[in-house]
Amino acid sequence: MQVLRTLCVIALLAASRVDATSFASPGSVQEAARLRLDGTLARKEDHESLSTGDMADVELLSDLDGDGHEDAVLSVSTGGTCCLPEVFLVSGSAKHPVILPIGSDGEEVDVVEIEAQRQLQVRGQVQTRYLRFDGARLNLVRTVPELAARAVIEGEAPFYEGAQTSKILKYTDVDGSAAQLECEIDTRWGTLRCDLPLADGKAQSMHRGCERFGALDSQRNGHREFVCDNDLVIGYDGSTWVVVSGSMRGGPKP
Repeated sequence: MQVLRTLCVIALLAASRVDATSFASPGSVQEAARLRLDGTLARKEDHESLSTGDMADVELLSDLDGDGHEDAVLSVSTGGTCCLPEVFLVSGSAKHPVILPIGSDGEEVDVVEIEAQRQLQVRGQVQTRYLRFDGARLNLVRTVPELAARAVIEGEAPFYEGAQTSKILKYTDVDGSAAQLECEIDTRWGTLRCDLPLADGKAQSMHRGCERFGALDSQRNGHREFVCDNDLVIGYDGSTWVVVSGSMRGGPKP
């Protein structure tokens, strides 16, 4: 019976063009795609309870292949806190849907424009992937591995319920002295928001959360540079901390 059930699941996944490594229910993915393509899920903030008991949310809308029609990034989840959602690209029409897996396990998906081409930026725990949609397939453009850090701390899991409210990054500053930063743990997402030192002795609080935060070997204006997540480099411009390179999500300030 278990073997038969496994074969049925594989067949459903193949029929819906969803990668067999996905944990999302094939029925949920197909229903979410149909609701998106028939206009029920029409806006970025739309969400819908599915007949399977799962939830579908429109995370992003953008014309990725330049055909004049918006493609959608959908997340499908159980609606609870046990499991992270699976993320898919949905395009085409209700009669001819295109359903392509993007990722899961907490990967963040954004649309970025590189050399006049819109691409999906998928930020995972150890690398950032850039994908281009050609109307039928998602093509890997490049992969950016995480930057090596001389000292690093990691965030906690989403919906963190531990007693620890912050973490301390201890590192050696550019003058050889011991230094440390305090990073608050976001209790909902488990990410780190760190206080960066300013010249007047005060601290600049980060408005973005980092799943990984570390001190780099590089320096800028007499201060060590830091990395948020895989490749977001944060440096001191002489008066404030700014994003130097990497993903520009949320603007130029960290």
